[in-house]
Amino acid sequence: MKALQAVLICLSMVYLLPAQIQVGTPWTGRNYSTESLGRDNERFLRQADIHYRLGNIEATFFALQSAVESNPQSPHTLLQRANFKHLLGMETEAAQDVVMANRLNPYAADLYGYNGANSPLRVLAYQPENALGELDFAKRTIYYYDVLDVAAAEERNDNMELELVNEVLIEIEENRLEDALSLLYSLISLYPESAIAYDLKGVVLYKQEKYAEAEAALSKSVGFEPDFAIAWYNLSLVKRAQGQLEQAKRFLDRAIELQADLTKAYFDRALVKKSLGDKEGALEDYNKVIDMRGEYYLEAYLNRGLTRKMLGDFNGALADLDKVIEEQPRNGLLYKNRGNLHFLFGNYNKAIDDYTRAIFQDRNFAEAYYNRGLARFLVYDNTEACMDLTKSKQLGYERAEEKLRYFCVD
Repeated sequence: MKALQAVLICLSMVYLLPAQIQVGTPWTGRNYSTESLGRDNERFLRQADIHYRLGNIEATFFALQSAVESNPQSPHTLLQRANFKHLLGMETEAAQDVVMANRLNPYAADLYGYNGANSPLRVLAYQPENALGELDFAKRTIYYYDVLDVAAAEERNDNMELELVNEVLIEIEENRLEDALSLLYSLISLYPESAIAYDLKGVVLYKQEKYAEAEAALSKSVGFEPDFAIAWYNLSLVKRAQGQLEQAKRFLDRAIELQADLTKAYFDRALVKKSLGDKEGALEDYNKVIDMRGEYYLEAYLNRGLTRKMLGDFNGALADLDKVIEEQPRNGLLYKNRGNLHFLFGNYNKAIDDYTRAIFQDRNFAEAYYNRGLARFLVYDNTEACMDLTKSKQLGYERAEEKLRYFCVD
């Protein structure tokens, strides 16, 4: 038994009980829900936690047994015992506890991390952070004004052509796409070999999701001017929209080859690489954008942080998110993302703090209420957790209704 204790004490440095409170956090001041945790099992779970930290394996096991006996309908308690049985090598018995827990609550095993360190992501509101992965379209059009300035300075285009291009850009930015197309037809009739006119026509058609026509227009643009980097970049957007990622990457490679300081091409290539599974390559491109300190460096910090998270570098991810939050302290979505990282680390109170900051920035942030509710379950604040899930449901987040049914039963 002593040998087993020694092994398990070492294992405890890696495997903590699924819903275990952080070292040094006092047990006092918690709000326990009798509906979820039963009459006495909270006391037994605390005892199990204390015995586990002291390395008393037998006392931990018996405390967990008593916790389950006091409330056999608690999936939380069953998963605590399952995890400990797993550490003891009692795989069959652990699996039986998990089956019982899943029957009571199909989300509990993921929430409490029994299915792996990243399993809470299956339960958390996690998807919306993808919206931060793309550049705002207005930021994509900034480049054209630089092109116009250079063209005017070098007198490569006459004034009427440049004025028409400027008018087209205004219509695109105001999302008056049909008006932009009308201007472009006029521009092309006057300048039938204008690379920038066909390029912008491709941009408008891309925004209208007419991808085949957009590709045809952009192909004409690079045909007239093979060194036109932005047209190759826009071709990559069309290919991405069609799901042709390898070809999109080739076009981005070409754009970067032609213009080494085209930061948005590095940014988009990182997104493509990440989609192709090349996360290390994506990090390299984000690093280049950050090193250039161009207009997309904050987006690059954020996306590098998200990529680092995917690679398991949570400290690096937190450092990048801290940097972006420092620059954009009123962006609730950033706080939610950082809260998710803290959640995965097991820093549930820090996660709750960040979700609260996100809600402070947006009182109708349904996903932040939802995630804060899940985090509160893990610090045993079940009453507040259920209030958060209820608020999230009221704000229209459908997944909250599912969790209320299992986590907040009367």
